Amino acid sequence: MLQSFQSFLEVSADMHHRCWSCASHLSAPQRQSVSARAMLRSSARCLRVVSGHLAHRSRFIAAAEGSSLCRVQRPGRFDGSADERRRAPMCLGRVSCLVGPRGTPCATATRTLHLSSRRSAPPALLWLLTKPLQKLVAMILGRSLRKWWQGLPQDKRALLREWASRNRGRIAMVVLGIGGLSVAFYVTHLDETPLTGRRRLLIFSSEQLTWLSEMEYNETMEEYKDNILPKSHAAHRAVALAVQQLVERNQDVAQVASTPWTVSVVDLPKANAYVLPNGQIFVFTGMLEKVANADQLGIVLGHEMAHAVLGHAAEKASFLHFIDVFSLVFITIIWAVLPRDWLSALGHWAHSQAMQLLLDMPYSRQLEREADEVGLKLAAKACFDVRASVAFWEQMHTSEEEGVTLPEWLSTHPSHEQRAAHLQRLLPQVCFPFHHHHHHTRVATWELTSVFGWQELIRTETWYRYCEVFLAWLRSWDCGLGCDLMDSFVCDNFLLLCFLFWCHLFICLFIFHFTWQ
Repeated sequence: MLQSFQSFLEVSADMHHRCWSCASHLSAPQRQSVSARAMLRSSARCLRVVSGHLAHRSRFIAAAEGSSLCRVQRPGRFDGSADERRRAPMCLGRVSCLVGPRGTPCATATRTLHLSSRRSAPPALLWLLTKPLQKLVAMILGRSLRKWWQGLPQDKRALLREWASRNRGRIAMVVLGIGGLSVAFYVTHLDETPLTGRRRLLIFSSEQLTWLSEMEYNETMEEYKDNILPKSHAAHRAVALAVQQLVERNQDVAQVASTPWTVSVVDLPKANAYVLPNGQIFVFTGMLEKVANADQLGIVLGHEMAHAVLGHAAEKASFLHFIDVFSLVFITIIWAVLPRDWLSALGHWAHSQAMQLLLDMPYSRQLEREADEVGLKLAAKACFDVRASVAFWEQMHTSEEEGVTLPEWLSTHPSHEQRAAHLQRLLPQVCFPFHHHHHHTRVATWELTSVFGWQELIRTETWYRYCEVFLAWLRSWDCGLGCDLMDSFVCDNFLLLCFLFWCHLFICLFIFHFTWQ
């Protein structure tokens, strides 16, 4: 039987398919021999043919990693003895999934096989993954410095003050040098946002975010493995059809055409939908109950896909990474300067809340507005009725009024009412793009700015827009206009905020100097 099976694999080699196959009823050496010779490219048709030539009832085929079939099959159960279940994955090596007779999915009773080769975390991500530990170390360091200073005799304190007074110029140069290096780091890591052309800080590459996305995808699938709807379900077919329509009609967008989009529908009442940076789309049935028709579903999916197309995950991670570097300095100074632990804890909490309200939340809201705009354009090109976007958010606002909602400035997303108004203003540009084509004229912009990417800081029309929105806010005292102004300022002028951060640092050093006198 083994010889005939190997002959079949050799004859089938010209099919240009690849798979690793194995029969569970064979001994371990025979299984290794079969899997070593079965080097066909994986496809559903090939696997079904190979499966049909396995005579024993308890049989399986292992598909090679990276095949299209491996990405869609779900695991079931592999029948066999305890020894076979234990040794089968070992003889197969690196596999993605097991496929049984007639292409039915199977899995071993041992631990789930890895979908990709084992890789270590990229060095740039180690800082991101150890963020809570870094803040704890900063707290301990600041508190240790305070205890050390309080335990010093007066004569040693006088010597240290004298040394600091003699070298205050050098200390100031070191602080200014660190600030200059930070600004240089920011300038050299500027990137242009796809489709919108907005300048932004980008520290993490797409490969690093793909590594994180794989981790998040595996965790999500493990968490919702009992709630994932099959592809034959009507809800999954509706979402997949909308995604297919969006992808096919936006092939001119490089980020859409190159991303391997996949759909997973989770049967839970939570009204949520999101897309991972690697194109994994998750939609909850609670969100499907909120949309009234296919057009509203296309609007929601277009918005979520826009986040992946624009690389917002990498941008937000880079932004928070840059902010956290400064926060570690502030946290250390807070715990070193304030004389009591409870005062230090209060100052630490106030600092974190200020960072959330003044930087993190405004930046997130502006990214949501950008995704709304780009998602609306993707949906319009896919022939969805873009007027459904306004109706959807007005509908969400109506249902929201029944409960207690937070003000917009306390949220990471714009309010439903503001999103509906924003999309209403965008409809003429989306429906009639040739009649609303804006040519941005740079008035009084230095030539040097094209090198350093400071256009948004000193571009005249940008500041004119800020003044216009600010005056409108003063006339109406509309909270939405105020949030829009703050969000745009944070997102467009992050380099100026770096200067404000260093002013904050000098203030902390000033307090530090006079507190320890």
